[in-house]
Amino acid sequence: MHNVRLLTMAIAGVSFALAGFSDTVTFSDGSTLEGDVNEINENCVELAANGETLLLQRTEFASFEYNEKKGDPSKPLAIPIVAQWEKEMQARTGLNSEDREKVCALLDALVREEGAEDRKRLEPDLVELNKKVDVIKFIKATFEDSGISQQMQRLEAYLALDPVSALPLVQKGLVTAFPPMRERAVRGYVSIKQKAGKFDKEAVKYFARGMIDPDLEVRISSGHALAEAGDKTATPVLLASLGAADPRLRNVADMALARVWGVDPATLPQDRKAFWNDYWKTNGSTVAGPLTPESLAPLVDRDAPILIANH
Repeated sequence: MHNVRLLTMAIAGVSFALAGFSDTVTFSDGSTLEGDVNEINENCVELAANGETLLLQRTEFASFEYNEKKGDPSKPLAIPIVAQWEKEMQARTGLNSEDREKVCALLDALVREEGAEDRKRLEPDLVELNKKVDVIKFIKATFEDSGISQQMQRLEAYLALDPVSALPLVQKGLVTAFPPMRERAVRGYVSIKQKAGKFDKEAVKYFARGMIDPDLEVRISSGHALAEAGDKTATPVLLASLGAADPRLRNVADMALARVWGVDPATLPQDRKAFWNDYWKTNGSTVAGPLTPESLAPLVDRDAPILIANH
C-alpha cells in the first residue's frame, strides 16, 4: 500500500520539498518524507509540507519522529522507490509521467461514455493522441497489471485504434470472469474478422463456446457473431438456443440459422424450432465437424466467481 501511495503521488506530479522546520517519516525502504506530522488517530497520521497534505496509514511507513530538523527548502525530496518506478514505467511504456497522464485521462473518458455513439465521438481525440505518443504500446505494457475496469477501457481504445492487432487482448477478454468484458470481446472479435474479410475456424469455435456461456448477454452477442461468420458447423449450438427461456436469444438463434443457411425468414413457418430441427436432420450430414454443445467448454467455468469492476 505504501508503494501505491507513493506511486500515486508520482503520477500526480506531487513533490515535497524540505520544510524549514519539520518532522520526519521513515519508510521501510529507508526513504523519508519531512513535514509537519499530525497524529489523526492510532491508525493514521497526516503529513503536511509546502501546502500539500498526505494521509498515511500506520502500515504504510516504518516510523516517524517529531523534531525540528532544518532542511534546504529549495532541494526537492527524492524518494528512491518512486524514482525507480518512474524509470521502469517509462522504459515499459515509452511515455513519461505527463504523457501517461494524458493517455489515462482519455481512456477514462472513453469508459465514462455510456453509449457506443458517445464513445465514437472521442475516437478522433484518441487517434490524434496516438500520433503524438504510442498509445498502443502503453496499452499492451499496462494491460496485465490493470484492474478489470481499466482492462476494458484499454481494450476499447485498442479496438478503436487498430482492431486487427488487438486480437491477442480480445482473446484474453473472451475468457475473463467479468461478463461485460467477454461480451465486448465477442463484438470486438467480429470487427476484427470483418476487417480481415474472413471468419476462421478458431473464431467460430470461440463464438460457439459463447453460445453456452453462463451470461445471457454474452450468448446473445455470440449468436450475432455466428450470424456474421456464416459457418454451418455452428448449427447445433444455435439449435439448442431455440428452446431458450429468453425470447431475445431465441430470436437471435433463429436469425443466425437463416443467415447461415441462406433461408429467407419470410418463408419460415411459425414453429421455427421444429422447422430448423427437421432442416438439420435433412442437411446436417453435409456439414463436417459440427460444433455441438456437449463437445464444447463454455468461455468460463459456470462455477467460476464473477469479477466485480471497481470504478
